[in-house]
Amino acid sequence: MKTPSNEELFAFFRNLKHNPRAIMAIAACVFLLDAAFLLRGQLSQVVRLFSEARTLRNEYKNDVLDVKFGGTYKTRLETLKSEEAALEKQIPPEENVPALLETVSKYADVSSVKLTRIKPIPEVQSLTNTVVVSVAGKGETKIFREKIAISATAGFHQLGRFIAFLENAANFFDISSLEIRTDDRDYMHHVITMVIEVVVNKG
Repeated sequence: MKTPSNEELFAFFRNLKHNPRAIMAIAACVFLLDAAFLLRGQLSQVVRLFSEARTLRNEYKNDVLDVKFGGTYKTRLETLKSEEAALEKQIPPEENVPALLETVSKYADVSSVKLTRIKPIPEVQSLTNTVVVSVAGKGETKIFREKIAISATAGFHQLGRFIAFLENAANFFDISSLEIRTDDRDYMHHVITMVIEVVVNKG
């Protein structure tokens, strides 16, 4: 294909002055080319913005989930701390055993159970009955069952009331053995021998 000379190009543009349709066609082509390049740039920018928006939405959702789970974790942690504090109150230290004996004596008195003997059984404090737990802020604590031997006289109704007091006490009382014998001198009352266990800690 022959390349037009400068004279031919000048003659072509001079003739355009007398051909307005050709001028409009050339202007339209130039406009379309410019528009194509402009739209291509704008389209890439829109795609980029949508991509960034999608990323931000995902990050926002993740942040919301993190906040939600963070709140749940905080609530659960506070609940566990409250439960731990409540359990700590239910498990008194070993030196509080005399006070626990007084509590048992009060339960017996309120239930009209006559105690003839109440004393701890020290030989049961063996390693097999000991559990080591970690208490927040206090380090390791040993928890074990202290056994208490009880001898008493009572009727079935009074004995049932006494046992109900033990089962609903603030501390962990458990009846490990119970023996009931008839009192030959008083058929309304019975001779009761029982061993109860209470959970205590030894720091």
